[in-house]
Formats: sequence, structure tokens, C-alpha cells
Amino acid sequence: MITLKKYIEQLQKLIEKHPKCENFQIVYSHDDEGNEYQRVINEPNLIQLHDPNQISYRYLEVVGHYDEDFNDVDLKDCNAVIIN
Repeated sequence: MITLKKYIEQLQKLIEKHPKCENFQIVYSHDDEGNEYQRVINEPNLIQLHDPNQISYRYLEVVGHYDEDFNDVDLKDCNAVIIN
């Protein structure tokens, strides 16, 4: 599991090492084997996961979303950031 802080630190290191990449598109892999890739198309938003400490990293149960336009959970209940 990676935190938002750690993720940002790693992105900053990547940009420092390869400044050109700050203008690259962002993609994500559907699985750890890299069988399928898609573009990240949404801004990051806050969500609430049912169990943020779930051992498996797959099939996470989302309780709800919190963002500028749509809130079906309270901000105090958010415990994760969603990128897409």
C-alpha cells in the first residue's frame, strides 16, 4: 500500500530525474501483470473505502465519493484518494 504523500514524493523524484516527463500523460495498469492499460482521465478525488486496511489490493469496496460536484459520503469519513 502506498500513501498519497509517498506517491507525491516518488512523482517529484521522477520529475527531478526526468524533467520532460512532467508533461507526459498518466496511464494505469489494470493488474500487476500489465495485461491492460488505460489513461487516467479524472482529477484525483477523495473516497471512503469500506475497509482501507484490506489485505488484498483487488476488489476494494467503495462506500462513496466526495468531490466538488458530488458528495455521497461525509468528508470526515474519507480514507483514500481515487485517481480515476
